[in-house]
Amino acid sequence: MTSNELAQHHPADAWERAYTAWLLNFNSARTRQAYNAALLQFFDLAHKHVSDVDQADVIAYKTWLTEQGYAQSTTNQRLAALSSFYTYAMDQGLCDDNPATGVKRKAMNPYGKASYLDTSEDQHRTLLAQPDRDTLQGLRDYAIMLTLMTTGLRVSALADATIADLKPTHAGHVLEFENKGGEISQKKIQPQAVAAIRAYLKKRPDNPTRSLALPRQSRQAPPLFATIPSPRSKHGGEPLSRHAITKMISRYAKAAGLHHITAHSLRHTFAVMAQKYGTVAEVSAALDHKNTRVTTIYLDHVNTTSVDALFDKVGDLFEEDG
Repeated sequence: MTSNELAQHHPADAWERAYTAWLLNFNSARTRQAYNAALLQFFDLAHKHVSDVDQADVIAYKTWLTEQGYAQSTTNQRLAALSSFYTYAMDQGLCDDNPATGVKRKAMNPYGKASYLDTSEDQHRTLLAQPDRDTLQGLRDYAIMLTLMTTGLRVSALADATIADLKPTHAGHVLEFENKGGEISQKKIQPQAVAAIRAYLKKRPDNPTRSLALPRQSRQAPPLFATIPSPRSKHGGEPLSRHAITKMISRYAKAAGLHHITAHSLRHTFAVMAQKYGTVAEVSAALDHKNTRVTTIYLDHVNTTSVDALFDKVGDLFEEDG
């Protein structure tokens, strides 16, 4: 029986089982979510059975993504999702060809043009001065930005964090989080950032500092950074989304006249500062990069111990904050 005959013999069961197994094969829940969204979007536009898709459909999808203004990185990711699924389908004998094969993806350097705060001009302090720390929102936003600057964490790590993820150790506090590969990692949090986080938590209506002993698996652990009570969010207390954090940082940056700064700029700022004190290998480990090649690309346009010592040295730049 050929693959086409197999697909026609069990058109729903075979493809649905393959789709489910393909998604479950990814360790990261974030990857599963992104790839699932990509394929749902594609098939919604293609109006074809999964076994009838050809290269022209994938090219049309790529064109549509470009016309809709999607970032090149997003377009590449969605094409990669399609290619990955059909590669799996071929392995399962459901099809003979991968319709995404040969569809060109634009090569790009996602890091080399990234912006960062110029610490020699005190731009990091200018940005940190924007939140009104006499308010709950200002305390929260200041703590978020200071934590990102002094750790190099991705925004998603803070958006997903709960109170239970902030853990005391003999060497200070660490934040436990899931990295891009789905692995659980820990990042040292500088005392200045811990102090800022605690100042914010103490002002929260639920005063979640009392929950710090809860285990990571506990569903009772409240979010580390939460929405503020308002007519829109009602009582507040919901996890602050990645989108909300990104918008918040952009808003403060524009208010400070730093129009080139985005949420990712704070991670890049950490990398630039860390490069002054450590090797590329140490900076790579601090950023949770899989290899130093990515880190080199990240830093190749910038002139210019141990990993824990690297965090300490970067933290020293913020000794007047917190």
